[in-house]
Amino acid sequence: RPPRAGSAWTPSRWARRGRYADYVNSKAWAKRKRRWFHQHWERTHQLAVCAVCGARPVDLHHMDYGNLGNEDYDALLPLCRNDHNRVHAVWEATPHIRRLGRRTATLVIVAEIRRRSGRS
Repeated sequence: RPPRAGSAWTPSRWARRGRYADYVNSKAWAKRKRRWFHQHWERTHQLAVCAVCGARPVDLHHMDYGNLGNEDYDALLPLCRNDHNRVHAVWEATPHIRRLGRRTATLVIVAEIRRRSGRS
């Protein structure tokens, strides 16, 4: 994803984005996703559904980037493609939300989308 309109990324931000893009296209990420879905099944005995709308299939949204390649179960949130895109759009467009930090901001955004759609 490119920088927001009117903003510029530092060289270190470009480097981090490059590492992240490499990671999410890697065998390591595919393996981590499989492990997450297995952990989810072991914990709930249910298939993963979107945390916003309950739809399937789901992507896994990073609640933080602190431990790429070794993410905790709780560092990933299942979201359908539509709601994943919505979370990112709000994140990108809302500076005061970004100031909350990625984990808190994600939870706030998800709660607001749920509330507005009558799913709270």
